[in-house]
Amino acid sequence: MLTLPSGRKARMGFRTRPTYNEVPKTPKTPPPPSLPEPPLPLTVDSVRRKVLLALHDVQRQLIAFRKTWLRKLDTDASPKWLDFYNLLLFKCSLKTDTKTGTLSVEQFANILYTENHDNEKIQQQFGTDPTLEELKQTCNRDSAFRDFRTRIQKKMKDSVFFHLEKCCVSFVEETHSSDLSPVKEYEDEIVAFKVKFHETLEHVDALNKELEELRASMPLLLEEYDKVAHYMEGTIEEFLNICHPARRLLESDEGYSRRLQNEIIRLNYERLRFKEEIKHINNRKDTVTIRATRRSYSAKQAEIKVQEKLEEQTTFRRRQLTARENFGRLDNSLLKKKRKLQDLQRQIKDYRAMMPPNSPVLREAMKAEKITYEEVQSLQRRMDKLNGEVNALKNEKLGSYVQLFELERQSQQHRSSEKAAFTILGRHKRTLSQVRSDLKDNERKLRILLKIKELKHQPESMEKMYKRPEKGETIEMKAYDYVHEAIKFVAAEIGQEWPELYMDLPFSPRRDFHCKARDIEVIDANTYGVTVGWQEKAIKSLERWRRFSRLADVNELILTLKRLKKMDLVRRLETHMLKISVNGL
Repeated sequence: MLTLPSGRKARMGFRTRPTYNEVPKTPKTPPPPSLPEPPLPLTVDSVRRKVLLALHDVQRQLIAFRKTWLRKLDTDASPKWLDFYNLLLFKCSLKTDTKTGTLSVEQFANILYTENHDNEKIQQQFGTDPTLEELKQTCNRDSAFRDFRTRIQKKMKDSVFFHLEKCCVSFVEETHSSDLSPVKEYEDEIVAFKVKFHETLEHVDALNKELEELRASMPLLLEEYDKVAHYMEGTIEEFLNICHPARRLLESDEGYSRRLQNEIIRLNYERLRFKEEIKHINNRKDTVTIRATRRSYSAKQAEIKVQEKLEEQTTFRRRQLTARENFGRLDNSLLKKKRKLQDLQRQIKDYRAMMPPNSPVLREAMKAEKITYEEVQSLQRRMDKLNGEVNALKNEKLGSYVQLFELERQSQQHRSSEKAAFTILGRHKRTLSQVRSDLKDNERKLRILLKIKELKHQPESMEKMYKRPEKGETIEMKAYDYVHEAIKFVAAEIGQEWPELYMDLPFSPRRDFHCKARDIEVIDANTYGVTVGWQEKAIKSLERWRRFSRLADVNELILTLKRLKKMDLVRRLETHMLKISVNGL
């Protein structure tokens, strides 16, 4: 057991004698080697920071190159340089290229910087001339620019554009052609940046191509050095100009989640509003249904009353016909009785003139006259009574007509009210169906946005985008590229009319007439001096459309061909695509 010193001596630093049971210290065992920490998950923020650092480095290098090589460049001295170059050729007897009869920039730089006989002669005769240093500076500038442009272009492709393609993703394929403005606007920004980036590279390549033509001849380079300076400055400016859209795209990508969240909040508010509206519409629909049912019942009751009145009118007409028949019969009987009475009265008058008053024949005649007269009076009373009944029937029928007219008016009002109620009910049903459809579409958009937001923030999404197949690993084959197959088929058939087809193709973001015309000039310029058929140019133009537009698909290509009245080509293309979809590869 080890006894440590204690007390005042120990505090003052005096050494004390160890006790008898002191044990020597054993050295501590080293800690076990720690395992390497697992790499942090790949996220959108980490990729965004990487791109920002790369952009900052590119801008720093561009500004440094401009400050070092281009700021104090004096192109007015090019005639002096050309005269000095010709003097070097004459005085030092420099060997030129047998094919071109002159020296290229690289050949002249090799002569200036390589220790050989020509270099010795130049140093002996012109070693102290400042113009020689200016020519060396020109060669150094050309070599530095050539290496710098290649390095910056590779860095822009590998460190900026490659990572921007991976992190700035809108997941527009998840929308399934839904009209979601944040996704659509962000996808348009991505496509616009890609178009700007490819146009910048094409412009830089065009400048480099013209610069290479000048590099092939040192005298031509010195003579046209103002163009050389313009090409170099233009290349630097193009690379600087593409950095700002890249930063703006990164800022837009950083705010993409916020825009998605704002759209989700808006859709949630709309969903609640739709549900409240559905509830109110259901309440109004129930109220209108009850009202329509009541008005329908009232209309049916009015119809029943109208039918009863119509039947009553039929009964009136039947009674009126019966009364008219009875009146006619009584009238005939009355006429007969009156004639008989007149005959009897005439006969009695004759009998009185011919016979005594107490004659039995006269008495019989007078008795018959009395009976006939009573019958006539009875028939007259019956006719008067029947005539009163007919008049009462007419009055009753007239009142019935008035009641029928009033009932028909009420029935018409009830039918109009019923129709209006059912019209309102139908409108409520259509509104309810529309609101339910809007709610369904709202919920579908909400699911899409939530899925996009989840995919945007999942580290697995970035890892899948950056995933490379390892040794022995198999990857799933992608779906068949129908658009590429349609492009090849149309390019083989369209021939020299490909510029007309390209000018009529739809682009999103939109490209105006001048941009499309410039694209055609770029395609022609890239194939200038090379034996390229119409099919290759058509394929290049259609692939450019596919790269610069998010609307590029087979249906849009078919619609464009229909607008160009290429119906035969449309039929053959549809048949070809149908065979591919049925038979596969």
